[in-house]
Amino acid sequence: RNRNADGSWDRIDGGHRIADAVCSTALAVWAFANHGHSASADRSVYQPIVARGVEFLFEHSTYTPIAVTPSGNPDTNANGLGLLLGEKPGTYSANWAGYIRGICLTAVCAAGSAAMTTTAGPFGNGGAGTAYIDIVQDAADAITWCLGNNTQGGWGYRTDQHTYADLSIASWNYVGLEAAEAFGVTLPDWVRPACEPLLTANCLPGGTFQYDPY
Repeated sequence: RNRNADGSWDRIDGGHRIADAVCSTALAVWAFANHGHSASADRSVYQPIVARGVEFLFEHSTYTPIAVTPSGNPDTNANGLGLLLGEKPGTYSANWAGYIRGICLTAVCAAGSAAMTTTAGPFGNGGAGTAYIDIVQDAADAITWCLGNNTQGGWGYRTDQHTYADLSIASWNYVGLEAAEAFGVTLPDWVRPACEPLLTANCLPGGTFQYDPY
């Protein structure tokens, strides 16, 4: 009942901003998928709702050129592109992209399957569509590209924020990359070591972690 006509979910206070709607939609899709209602669950009454929610995420996604970073090469499929899931540069959503990408990636992995294809958003591919496995790989490549460019061993709020990171943002990207790897994509060998500086800097003597080291 709280779903919008375009397949998205909004803030419960009635406010509407695409960045909020993208995250709310991803979390709703993820929750449905965790209860067996995926975008491909033909026998589920919620399948059309979940599938439309995933398409909403795709419609608000953008490809971006990626290249070798100081930490290593993030472009595992050598297509020169990363996918910014739920982010369109120059819009409000770009200010919170560090959170959005990981949440969206996890939702897509939970709700989809590797063999599924879509023509939504930038995935038309001349009418042939794009396979979910390729979408997830390019999305993971974009996340590792941001990590490789970050001097703190994590992620900033924005794609171009390379000198700030905190564990709040990083946690969602950890979850996203874990989901992508379980989905069947490849992560570069340097990714896990590249995460260590931020974790080490935020680990307290008692074994707990703080928000950031600043």
